[in-house]
Amino acid sequence: INAEYMGILAFWRMSWQQYSKYFAGAAIAAATGSGLYLMYRVASDLMQRTEKLSTEFKRVETLLGVIEGSGKSGQSLAPLPSVPVSVTRSWSISDAQHMRSIFLNKFPQGRFHTEEDLKLLLESVGLNWERDDVEFQNAWNDMNFVANATNEPGIGISDVVFLQWWRNYFAPAKKKKHFKLTRGAAAPKAQDPAEFAINKIELQKIGQIQTPTFRMAFVFNGSIISPWHDIPLYANRDRTLVHFICEIPKWSRAKMEISTTERYNYIKQDTRNGQLRSYSYGDMMWNYGAFPQTWEDPRIVNEDVKFKGDNDPLDAIEIGFKRMDIGQVAVVKVLGVLPMIDDEETDWKVLVINVTDPLAARLNSCTDLEREHPGCIPAIREWLRLYKTTDGKPETQFANGGVCFETGFALNVIKECHESWMSLVTNGPGTDSERASRLSTRTSSHPPT
Repeated sequence: INAEYMGILAFWRMSWQQYSKYFAGAAIAAATGSGLYLMYRVASDLMQRTEKLSTEFKRVETLLGVIEGSGKSGQSLAPLPSVPVSVTRSWSISDAQHMRSIFLNKFPQGRFHTEEDLKLLLESVGLNWERDDVEFQNAWNDMNFVANATNEPGIGISDVVFLQWWRNYFAPAKKKKHFKLTRGAAAPKAQDPAEFAINKIELQKIGQIQTPTFRMAFVFNGSIISPWHDIPLYANRDRTLVHFICEIPKWSRAKMEISTTERYNYIKQDTRNGQLRSYSYGDMMWNYGAFPQTWEDPRIVNEDVKFKGDNDPLDAIEIGFKRMDIGQVAVVKVLGVLPMIDDEETDWKVLVINVTDPLAARLNSCTDLEREHPGCIPAIREWLRLYKTTDGKPETQFANGGVCFETGFALNVIKECHESWMSLVTNGPGTDSERASRLSTRTSSHPPT
């Protein structure tokens, strides 16, 4: 958008420099009585260019209004016929930039013209007509409705029109944290976790890394899936192995994370106050990520840690020798879990190792890890304890004296977070009225004896 503004200003500057010379010459000619017609032609041409410039300014203003969720002069944008007026939508500039980059990648000329173009565009971003309760004719009619409202009828559907339609239909409603629970059309359907093959997952980069528009998409059998909801948690029938999704590769510091509030939960770089976040303390020294199909319920207080969950998928740290890639999925063994407390919330850090790692055969617990890889657990704990201090924040705290809980305990933490996820996707985040019953049924992570 800034580039468009700069282009418009450059156009104006070029026009003014060009025509100021003509005006000077025409003025001299007019003084001799021979330049009146030249003055008329120059003025007429400049008025046409000014009109074009005004049209471009209005277009960019409309685009900015779409991104910010409002029209000109703060007025609401026209509601779409198939979307209830009572639904209030909001989204970030990065969301808009992301969708616009997809649009322009498919239609470099900035607009499309046919219903078939629209179908291809929407299917390319993972929309499924039946699952997402969208009628194609409604979508096509809505976009033409917006085109007429924005004085762009009859010349195709522009990026501005598409963005307004997408914002009204799919942007999250205004909430503190509105999870996107959409699952992919080609999501793995196998009930037996042993039948799921991670080698069928393809990773697709969208946008440039270390920019607000970067996204890592997950594709399975040719269609986009959600890494949070569609990749099975357990990797074997005994539920002793789990799938790990790498968000932050070892020896890197960009704070990548699964976006729980975006459609299909792409991996993106976290932001704060509009700025991309990185660890100022230094590189992450292990492969850091999360488990699919887990959720730390913020209404459940664990009696071992005494704090509620942090409202995110369960975190994990893979301690193997090999550096993983952003979005890479691996089968891992669970070794234990560190009971971290972050901003008065439980933030478990499960320690795991890739089953293909040379050390994996000799590691089954934190005790084994200390014996085979002495100093590893203290190093992880110290990194987690101090990493926020370089930003002027206090040290992170740990329950249980910072001692790592063993494998059985960790597997039960995973099981409980999986149950919370199942409740989330079935019933939604729930309400405060559910809190008492939830707290009375699950308050401990001790494994059954």
